[in-house]
Amino acid sequence: MKISNEYAAKLNKFINAPEPLSAERISQVISTLSDRFQEMLYLNIGLGMTSWEISEMLDTESHWVAQTCATAKARFRRLASRKTRLDMHVTIYSREEAEALIAEGKFPENTAVISFYDPAIKHINKSYTHIDYSKVCDTVFYSELDDLDLDVLGDRGYDYDTYFSEAKDMARFVVEAYNSGRDIICQCEYGQSRSAGCAAAIRQHFYHDGIWVFADFKRYPNQLVFRKLYDALEKIDLR
Repeated sequence: MKISNEYAAKLNKFINAPEPLSAERISQVISTLSDRFQEMLYLNIGLGMTSWEISEMLDTESHWVAQTCATAKARFRRLASRKTRLDMHVTIYSREEAEALIAEGKFPENTAVISFYDPAIKHINKSYTHIDYSKVCDTVFYSELDDLDLDVLGDRGYDYDTYFSEAKDMARFVVEAYNSGRDIICQCEYGQSRSAGCAAAIRQHFYHDGIWVFADFKRYPNQLVFRKLYDALEKIDLR
């Protein structure tokens, strides 16, 4: 979306940037926000309307408007302050798809990998292990993780805290990949559950659009992976 120079000047004043951001850069930042946040940001900062005035215009409760305005401004400030690029490509692959990319010499450059693999399969196939990315990528986070839902954790000897215990380490890996300008591949056995939950958490944290993964009928995002990784990202990446 394009914004006026006048609106850009008001937003620059709001974030008190050491060096004013261009209208183009600010437009890119705003486009990553939801439609509702974009609207509140414009009404509150662009037009200078108070929360009470906005609530009167929209015929909605003032406390909800105030909270939404505050969240929109906080997210805009955080995104605008980032020194890296705005868009990190996050791709979901199955084991078969990832192995095909490697075999065909089509593995993307400047990409980090999060690779989930199944402990249970090792009991059936002793030679089973994770994909070997060593020839195509030197930035890989391997996670040996059962694909479980909350209601069966106890049956498998886990609770919420002990399942996916490496979520914090994975979050740090993701932030480092983002800051270094890398894209990310999330890969699991079938490219449907753990990798989907992982991708949704990353997109939701950085761009607030993780819903697209849940809306994809081909995916069944693991909600525990999503929630624990998203929470970890929100706690350690406070920009």
